[in-house]
Amino acid sequence: MAQPSIPNRTTIFIGPHLRDLLASGRVQGDSVSGRIDRLADRYASLIRELVPARWSVADWHCLTTVIRDLRVERATDALLVGLRLRQLSKERHAATEVGSLAYRFEGLRLTDQLAVLDVAERAIAAGTTTVESLAAFLTEQQVATG
Repeated sequence: MAQPSIPNRTTIFIGPHLRDLLASGRVQGDSVSGRIDRLADRYASLIRELVPARWSVADWHCLTTVIRDLRVERATDALLVGLRLRQLSKERHAATEVGSLAYRFEGLRLTDQLAVLDVAERAIAAGTTTVESLAAFLTEQQVATG
């Protein structure tokens, strides 16, 4: 006899970083899923606080266009995004907005760069391809724009 299905239930692999964090006891909760949910809530709050509010929707659109084909797997890979933006600004001499974005991205702390990349990657995953769809996504995600 089949087990009854539980809504929103899924099986996941818990990798070493999450396993160590859950095993440390730093995150309290009644169950593993409750502790993971609490971590996700904290993470979302951190992202909202770290994302620079002065970025315009056009900046976000430029960034998502540039990183659409990049793979940022480790935190230190954020440096590659700054390099890619700088490279594109040199290739496209008239693309001053890309150069400006490169300068502002490289000026962020690594934690802020990672927060920006998190939002941009989620926007890409959500299928935003136009300025309008990106603006709607940023509003939905409560990301302030300047």
